[in-house]
Amino acid sequence: MDNTKWTLWVIHATDGKRSELTHVYAFNEQHARERACTWVAAHPHLPEVHFRAFPGGFSMGHRWLEGEIQFESREQGNSGSMQASKEGEKR
Repeated sequence: MDNTKWTLWVIHATDGKRSELTHVYAFNEQHARERACTWVAAHPHLPEVHFRAFPGGFSMGHRWLEGEIQFESREQGNSGSMQASKEGEKR
C-alpha cells in the first residue's frame, strides 16, 4: 500500500481589477499547475495567475478546506483504487 499526501493549493487569477479563486490538491506546485490548467485556460481575461500552498488549510467563503489529504493506493488486480481520508483519521 502506498500512502501519498496531497497539499491544498489556492490559485488566484487577476487582471489587477477583477480576480477569481479556485483550489486543487496536489503533491507539489508543478502538479498543482497541471491540475489547474483547464481552469486557468478558461480565464484568459485574468492573465496574472498565482499559486500558493496552504498546508494548514484555508477558508474560502463559508467553507473550510483541509490543508492536506492522504490517499491510500491499493492494487486490485490490474487496476488500483484511491481512497481519500483526512489526516489522522483511523483506518
